[in-house]
Amino acid sequence: MQPWVDTYDWQENSGPDSGIKASAADVAKWIRALFSDDGALAAIGQQMTNAPVQERTRKLQGMGVEILESRSGVQVVGHTGGADGYLTAAFYIRESDLVFVLHINKSDEKRFSALLSQTLKTLLSQ
Repeated sequence: MQPWVDTYDWQENSGPDSGIKASAADVAKWIRALFSDDGALAAIGQQMTNAPVQERTRKLQGMGVEILESRSGVQVVGHTGGADGYLTAAFYIRESDLVFVLHINKSDEKRFSALLSQTLKTLLSQ
């Protein structure tokens, strides 16, 4: 049996996002701090969502953040990312003060997108 090896450093992490290591609980705190009205980083979150670019119907792109709008008009803000063998998403629904964090240890973007989409639809229908 081979010893466990941390392969994070093998990745090219010098781009604009450079990757992070964080638990789902840590990411939830960060997203809420950025995008809740009374969050510690709300001023930064507002700058990130100011003057977004229309990407497609009900999907806008802010500064490092996606802004999605449900058919009923509920806004969801967050970010997705990944590295080989790992995909993640974190979104905040201001209307219900709900944070959703998804971590998957598999590089299956089709299944990841389907799971993310269905979960957001379910959360928004509540």
